[in-house]
Amino acid sequence: MTYIYGASGGSITINVRRSESRDAHQIMKLFAPSTNNMFGRINILHLLERANLAVTVENEKNEVIAHAAFLDYPNVKSVEQNNWEPWLHMYGNSSKCTPLNTLFMHLFVAKPDFAAGCAREIIRTVFNAVQELHFIILSVEKKVDLDPALSLLFIPLPQFKKMYGVQCLVTVCYRKDYVPVLHIRKARIEDRDDITPIFNEMTDTLRTIYGEYFLAELIEAQDEMNHAAVCEVNNTAVGFISLCSEVNVELLNNCFDLRPFHGLRKGPSEKLNALTLRTAKSPVKEDILPSHSEDNADEKKEETNQDETNRAPHSDIRNQVTERAENSQVVSPRLTDAPNVFCIQLFCMDEKYETRSQDFLPYIFNLYPDRDFCIMTVPHVVPEFPLLKEFVRVVPYSKTTLSHELYVTHRKGLLKSFVVRLATFDDTKGIELLVRSLELQHSILADLSTYNQSRRDVNGTPIQVIVADVLSEIVGIAVIRNEENIEYIRSHYNIENFIYFNHHQREEHGHLYHFALNPIFYHYTRHFLKEILRITLKSCLYYPVYPKSSQNEVQSPHVHSLTSALHFLVPVRRRRQIIYPLEQLGINAPSKRITKEKVPYLTGADTKSTNKDVIVDPDKQFSENVPPNFFLLNNHNDCENALDWLKNHSENTKGNIIVYGSTIEAYITINTILSFGIDGSLIHLVKPPTNSNSNCFNSSLVETAVEEALEKAKVSVHSNCLLSQWNDGKVHGQITVSTFTTESEPLILRCVAFFNFDKKKVDYDAFKAINKACLVFDGKLVIDSTFHTNDITIRSAGPLTKYSRRYYADQWSHENFNSKEIGFQLAALMLHLFDPTLEQVTQPPAELDLLVPTYTGCKVKECILPGDYHYLHVSKPGPMTCLDIQKGKPEYGRDIVTGSPSTGNYFQIHLNKYSTVDSITCLSLTPLPVSNYICLYGQHERLLNNLCSRFDEGLISDLYSYLKEPWSLCIYHDRFMEFKQEVRQLVESEKFNVTRPIEELIRQIADGELLVPENTKEFLEKQFQKHGYQKLIERSLLNYLRYNSDHLPMFAWPGVV
Repeated sequence: MTYIYGASGGSITINVRRSESRDAHQIMKLFAPSTNNMFGRINILHLLERANLAVTVENEKNEVIAHAAFLDYPNVKSVEQNNWEPWLHMYGNSSKCTPLNTLFMHLFVAKPDFAAGCAREIIRTVFNAVQELHFIILSVEKKVDLDPALSLLFIPLPQFKKMYGVQCLVTVCYRKDYVPVLHIRKARIEDRDDITPIFNEMTDTLRTIYGEYFLAELIEAQDEMNHAAVCEVNNTAVGFISLCSEVNVELLNNCFDLRPFHGLRKGPSEKLNALTLRTAKSPVKEDILPSHSEDNADEKKEETNQDETNRAPHSDIRNQVTERAENSQVVSPRLTDAPNVFCIQLFCMDEKYETRSQDFLPYIFNLYPDRDFCIMTVPHVVPEFPLLKEFVRVVPYSKTTLSHELYVTHRKGLLKSFVVRLATFDDTKGIELLVRSLELQHSILADLSTYNQSRRDVNGTPIQVIVADVLSEIVGIAVIRNEENIEYIRSHYNIENFIYFNHHQREEHGHLYHFALNPIFYHYTRHFLKEILRITLKSCLYYPVYPKSSQNEVQSPHVHSLTSALHFLVPVRRRRQIIYPLEQLGINAPSKRITKEKVPYLTGADTKSTNKDVIVDPDKQFSENVPPNFFLLNNHNDCENALDWLKNHSENTKGNIIVYGSTIEAYITINTILSFGIDGSLIHLVKPPTNSNSNCFNSSLVETAVEEALEKAKVSVHSNCLLSQWNDGKVHGQITVSTFTTESEPLILRCVAFFNFDKKKVDYDAFKAINKACLVFDGKLVIDSTFHTNDITIRSAGPLTKYSRRYYADQWSHENFNSKEIGFQLAALMLHLFDPTLEQVTQPPAELDLLVPTYTGCKVKECILPGDYHYLHVSKPGPMTCLDIQKGKPEYGRDIVTGSPSTGNYFQIHLNKYSTVDSITCLSLTPLPVSNYICLYGQHERLLNNLCSRFDEGLISDLYSYLKEPWSLCIYHDRFMEFKQEVRQLVESEKFNVTRPIEELIRQIADGELLVPENTKEFLEKQFQKHGYQKLIERSLLNYLRYNSDHLPMFAWPGVV
């Protein structure tokens, strides 16, 4: 928060933040006639979408009072976006302006009374936020007068040379006037009084270990190997850094992959490999100047302690070379090479000046002129602080003995002559040297050859190669093509969560194929990507990560090099797709660009959640090795092992296979065994006794159909059998005999394999871990309504947990709910711990903390059962109760059923008393569009094209065919729920010129506060039409269909027909 003063007196508190699209409406209100004169006609949404940096100033009431937008090219129509340097250099004092250090102001608006104060605060914030920014340029037509608020900040530049058709006044604003470089000097004893409070504010650990005067002792101990420096403002030290050139390089090489940095040792430059993406061998012609800004003004100050690296004894660490290291062509440094590194032992900075931390770097490198690398170690849990922006994280080996992260930077990383440009034929040798040790060097060089020859692929797709140049040496390369599958990407991935798609032209979408950058210039990655977009006239870049199993030449992982820029790209979630009945739709089907199946890209959202428990009975753990023919299918590896066994024994199986249990997993396993061609007569399904009145399907019709299928396959079924023992109580190897107690004589079966699906309990190892952690265990791990265990730092979720007894809800647990929904709720509660910009989650009132949370997501069971039945059951969350008992209740609702299990087309929809879909059961001999049917859950029957009335009239004979009709496809769309929420907000809105919203009328009628003389439904319908709700909802529906027309082309709207 900052105070500014108005032109007419008085002051206000303001907050400067990044602009958001929701600010557009308030920003438009700040436009004045002079705005169009200075900046021309502006589409504010388009500008916000394209701006490199957009800044908004708001007051204490969160009202927007000023806004500015900055881009990396001038707002002069006759000047090309990707080649503005010649134009700007026609003006005096602009020769130092480069794409790295320059931004252009494209818009500034503010309330007149506070314009001057807001403009100054915006400029100061922008210089603080952008690390390398030195100049802000504002260009206007010569006949236009600058805004008074801007004329105080921007200085006109004289024009040395004129360009035809360009008549502009160019003004500049300098960093040095707002964020001056800090003065760095050698530390003195008297600096201790200024530095100690900064250290104490951060931690007491050093003072506790080394005493009250550890800083004074450290400063006094300076010599040729140990140095200390401070940065000062107004003769007061505001930052401190301690350095040492004694580094245990051998230990670091054993713990971290330092080959890209030549092991932090000196060596001939020709041995530096291309994975290190070598530094320039030519003489340095540029002086290393102090850097002048920091990338992020909101990071926390931290300290690093290098003592462990300095003093750690030599240890023989073996077997730490990764597979990539073993196969690499990198030349390893010799142990006899001299160290080429110094380290930062301690660092602290006053929070007010921490964005200027990088001002230390030129000074400390000058203290060690014979060392090229600087390193520091940071604890894993320490948040990133501004100084780390100049360093590169080193990849640790899997068996590292150091508990810290290692960061490194190079002397040449301070160079500012980082030029990004299109590649030329003369760059070929430099690029070959750059990528010579990369696995995909041949693919990169092939793309380079194609670019040099024709600028296009054989299929006509434009290709561009961009290089990064430092002192005439190639240090980076990127290969991009036009994104030809943008329709597929838009329809299958949520890119519109990040961009307004309609504000980007088709040719502005690029596909990143290769990206490589010298690690010592890694801190320029963001700038490299920004320049790629500017030079190639692109607005978006896409980089797919394909699974390794892909064999398609275009979609193979070997076509794309694994880019080091992934950290700067945003992972995009996949969208749920409609399963179309393409044959029925005919010409009304979506484009093949959308429906064509492709290898899905891997994203962070590809991990699927299931509702299956992964728990084992601790009473049945083997004290020795588990028999190789005993299978507990609790995870993916267990299933893979079972499948391997079945593959190896499918052709020569001569003994029985026992499947023990009455769960749905037992039936799935039997169907899998049968699918391997194993004779059903060798399979025995043994069901243990149960106290439940229902089966695992909760449907007698489904159970009967499955039992008939088992009988047809000659599978033996034994009921009410309890496992007694194996091999007469002696298990030394494989299980050969299983004994079960029954109501009569014992059942003894010889077997070659035993699959166990008996009662699921907590894994014994998990129980021991919970017990040793002193967590409350009451049959399951006890949690509260916010996922906390009795240890406030430990949270838990899933079927392993249960609610505390104080909730009096023992029958409710996470096992009863949708696991994905629970995961989302847990993530939402923990997000503020990882994102400091979010507001802290407020604790619920004490009375609400006694209630079990409500979850609404449906539970889904999907599988293939014996008889090749495709089974799907979608139900509401909660404990399963017997279906016969439910039907006996007056509030049960009704069932809509077509087909039968015997004919393989059984479909049941249960509607609750409110006529919404409460459960769905399908048993079919053909594959099911499962994702479509799940969307039906919770929908009112009126939304399903008046399902009840049509069924009662005999118009629906087959629900499978009915739910394939084109009208249903809009319900299956992944944005349909958002549309319903939008309609609900319209109905609830108080913006209409009505006395009471519809929702309020319904509440008053329900509570008896409002007496309606006529039929209630007719009264509400009249009110609905009278106040214009219907037209608004119709407009919203048409917008929904129009915006999603790529998925829903079978719908028409006004203007189409």
